[in-house]
Amino acid sequence: MVVIGLCGSSGSGKGYICQLFTERGIKWIDTDKVYRDITSSRTPCIEALADIFGIEILNEDGSLNRKELSKLVFNGEKAEENRKNLNRIAHSFILMETENLITAYKLDGASAVLVDAPLLFESGFDKICDVTICVTAPFETKLERIMKRDNLSLD
Repeated sequence: MVVIGLCGSSGSGKGYICQLFTERGIKWIDTDKVYRDITSSRTPCIEALADIFGIEILNEDGSLNRKELSKLVFNGEKAEENRKNLNRIAHSFILMETENLITAYKLDGASAVLVDAPLLFESGFDKICDVTICVTAPFETKLERIMKRDNLSLD
């Protein structure tokens, strides 16, 4: 089975490329969705994050409070260190789940799988890929797409 890595910044058109591949029968793993799934309830990933960042990052149901975690990784003097810790922990769990999904698709007889990982190289996911594709677009195009997708104004 061929593992295809897909990367590119937000608004670059990765979603469109994924759609083209899935229309041709290629399985698709969205690592952003994998992250949401492994942080939506009390999981080993959540436990590891809470050990580093404190229980303040948890909702009452044990899921990740993204807003609280965002405050720690994007603001303050420890933001860069916190971001590195978040990526180190989260990427290890995302990679493990992604590898599980790849194995399941392989056992199911898939000939190829597309791994959509915006931080493909930074996370080390490129090491599990046979080939990589990077999607790019002009800044103005990405900006327009993000504004439309997220219902945002230019402000």
